[in-house]
Amino acid sequence: MAFWNAKDVPWFAVLYMIPFQLIGLGFLTGTLMMLFGHGELRFRDGALEMFSGIGRIGRRRCWMVADIRNVSVEQTRMQVNGRQVRGVAIVTADGRRRFIGRSLDAEKQQFLVNLIRQKIRLDDSRKSGYRA
Repeated sequence: MAFWNAKDVPWFAVLYMIPFQLIGLGFLTGTLMMLFGHGELRFRDGALEMFSGIGRIGRRRCWMVADIRNVSVEQTRMQVNGRQVRGVAIVTADGRRRFIGRSLDAEKQQFLVNLIRQKIRLDDSRKSGYRA
């Protein structure tokens, strides 16, 4: 602590400590996410919204239901213990593929696929080109 309170600390010494502080902040964030983090999947105003974080602080991703072209369970590029992990792939109209639910078991992943497909079929603003 005396290092930070000293008045005549050279600027390069302070800059040297920044990477260590950022790494410590990353470990703290990861630990808090493991202990208190949660994820949510919502359908709101014609959009599929996914949130992951702690409380109200976190990352939010949205996809318009009308833009989703395909939903299925597929292999991801992520590996755990040498085995590829499966996840729910959401393919949008522009060809982008996003994976959700990688940490879920196969039964819950299939439930997510069926839920998203059902919401897409119920959406009135569907365009042609969806293949389920």
